[in-house]
Amino acid sequence: MTLGDGQSGVAGTSGELTQLHHAEPLEDDCPKLMSLAEAMFVTFNPDKKTVDTHIDEFFKEHRINSKDVQGFLSQIFYGSIRFRKFVNVLVSSLYHTQSGNVLRNDRNMYHIYAYLALLRLSDLGFNHFRRLVLVKDAQKMLVFLKYVFNSKNLVDLCKDEWMKLYDVTFVKDVIRDLTYFQEPADDLIELLEERVFMSAQKKEEEAAAWSLGGEKKTTVPMPFKLTMTKQKAAPYEEPTYEPIKAKPAPKFLTGKTSIDVAIERAKEENKRKMKKKYENAQTFVPSVASRPSNFEKVCKEVREREESLLNFKGVKPRPVPKVPDVQVQLNVATVLRENALHQKRIEEEKKKAESYEQELRDASEFEEWQAQMKRLDEENRRKEIERRRKEMGKIAKKAMDAQKLRIETNREEAHGLKQLLRSLGEQHKQDIESIEVMNKESRARVINDRGKVAMVRSKMKQERMSNAYSIKSEQALNLDKIAEYGKQELAQKKKLIEKVKVPSSVPREVKTFDPTKTAELGLLDEMPLTELHERLKLEREAAQEEERNRRAKIRLMKMQRSEKLSSLLAENTQFRKIASIQGAARRTHKVEKEKLQINKEREKLEKSMMKTYSRLKEKQTQRNEAIQALKKEEQEILAQQQSQAATKGAVEEKKFRELTMGAEREIKLKQVEKKKEALIYEATKVKENRIKMAHVQREKHRKKEALDAYDAYVKTLAELRTAEIAKETKMKRMKASTIRNHEKELRSQLSSRSTLFSRQTLNSRESGAS
Repeated sequence: MTLGDGQSGVAGTSGELTQLHHAEPLEDDCPKLMSLAEAMFVTFNPDKKTVDTHIDEFFKEHRINSKDVQGFLSQIFYGSIRFRKFVNVLVSSLYHTQSGNVLRNDRNMYHIYAYLALLRLSDLGFNHFRRLVLVKDAQKMLVFLKYVFNSKNLVDLCKDEWMKLYDVTFVKDVIRDLTYFQEPADDLIELLEERVFMSAQKKEEEAAAWSLGGEKKTTVPMPFKLTMTKQKAAPYEEPTYEPIKAKPAPKFLTGKTSIDVAIERAKEENKRKMKKKYENAQTFVPSVASRPSNFEKVCKEVREREESLLNFKGVKPRPVPKVPDVQVQLNVATVLRENALHQKRIEEEKKKAESYEQELRDASEFEEWQAQMKRLDEENRRKEIERRRKEMGKIAKKAMDAQKLRIETNREEAHGLKQLLRSLGEQHKQDIESIEVMNKESRARVINDRGKVAMVRSKMKQERMSNAYSIKSEQALNLDKIAEYGKQELAQKKKLIEKVKVPSSVPREVKTFDPTKTAELGLLDEMPLTELHERLKLEREAAQEEERNRRAKIRLMKMQRSEKLSSLLAENTQFRKIASIQGAARRTHKVEKEKLQINKEREKLEKSMMKTYSRLKEKQTQRNEAIQALKKEEQEILAQQQSQAATKGAVEEKKFRELTMGAEREIKLKQVEKKKEALIYEATKVKENRIKMAHVQREKHRKKEALDAYDAYVKTLAELRTAEIAKETKMKRMKASTIRNHEKELRSQLSSRSTLFSRQTLNSRESGAS
């Protein structure tokens, strides 16, 4: 995905980067969350599944039911897939520059952490990001954080590639957000360095302790627990069959048989006989054809009768009856909806009147401008759709070319695979032949070993017999023990039954029930049965009284509601009457307005026709006058020519003078026209500049107000953010200082213990040597 301009890039990113679910996982759940996120990203195959189906199947497979965990994982997965190209630039440059410190198996892990660091750090918060980082190996995360939170690496190695995919403002915002978290990132890097240093020191101390006082463990060889292989059965000898010799195919004659020739001869003979039989046959003409008939006359009469039936006058239908003016029966919902609509219209009119009284302006101009802008937006959208359609056509053409190229490459690969299959087939034949040779050898060995089978069988028979005898003797001993145990258990049961029967024979005292006395169990709510019946009776009467009161209230509410509905219905009918009167007035006003418009257009047309007629008449008179003037001038010219025909030089001089005078007249006319055009152009230009300057001043003023408001808002946000960051950094530094002091104490204790241990080991060695 590429973004066109800066605004679209930022808007698309801010809309896509919604807030992560504020699911604050416990410290123990962070490793599980990150492993699930990595597994979700690794197992995704876009050729087989969509993003949503993959997420649903993953949650069902791993039995993830918590909405917070689902939201956290789905947000990470969506972002990692969408910004895959953007994140891959950073991960590829990391592997290129730090190839000796990172592993290829950790690429997916780095991809997820790079997405969180680049695009989600401000939404997630550095505290949560720190918890997610600390659950992974310190050495791996140290290399990653040192590279990511180094602005020089991002600007030199990643910025140019990012600008090929996204616009400049988006890339600058990403780098700026990373530099904003530089201080807590440096603290986290320092903590990871200390962890790496402590683990390395611990390994060195263990190695030193092992080299000083440890004893080497020797490897004791143990025999393998192997099972005896069973003897293979001799291969079955397949009988050899002689090949079947088939009989040769019978020889067929080419051409027609004698039976076909005889049938054709018979057909020809029958044709010839039929022709000879019907050579002199005459057609039969019935006598009816020669008689006179009136068929045409009858046809004409029938046709005229049918046409006369078609020429009829239809029955004039009755007019449509008038529909009776019956009021539609309304239910409660329709009455309430209609009343709410009328109230809404009244409130809108009130608001319009109040706004007009307060602002002293009408919003009609703004609504017209808004409608015009919407039309322009719709036209731009149509143009954009047309442009995309053309681009899709070009892309489809490129896809067809690519498909043709892929088909050709597949053909070449198939040809190569066929050759490979041929070579593999030959090799398979050779392997089968070698296996057949080995089978024959094993068969010969099995036939040789068949003589030893009888001895082994006799030995196994003797072993089985001895085992059976020992098992039978043990079973006989066990049966005697079981019989004795059963007799003892039966005697004990008889004694228990006699003990139980003795107390049952004692007579019991019969108690009588008194309903006026309590059970005397010492309970707080203890009461006799008669009191219970009385209380239940009182409770029933109270419940009936409450039910009667409730029914009376419901009846009252229904009556009030019906009265309210009747009043609303009366209001609605009044509103309908007013609306019908206003609609009729609007329609009449519209008709009158249309009539006035038509009359104005007619008057305008008549005026224009009169003007054109007067212009044509003026032009005709001017033309007649010009013709008369030309005739007069021609006569004068002829007279002058006749008078001046004596000298040729005088004629030429006169002609030259006339030409110069005509050129001067033409130049003067052109100058006048040019001056008029220049004056009109200057006036329009001044007016246009004045309008432009007024528009620019308005835009500047509006932009300045918006920028001032935005700067004030950003300033307040920045102040709040700096205060929060200062507070967080102060707390982090205090925690870091306490951790460092604790770690220093641990180091001093470890160093003292290691020196003490080394001294004890040296003393023990010296005492042993002495």
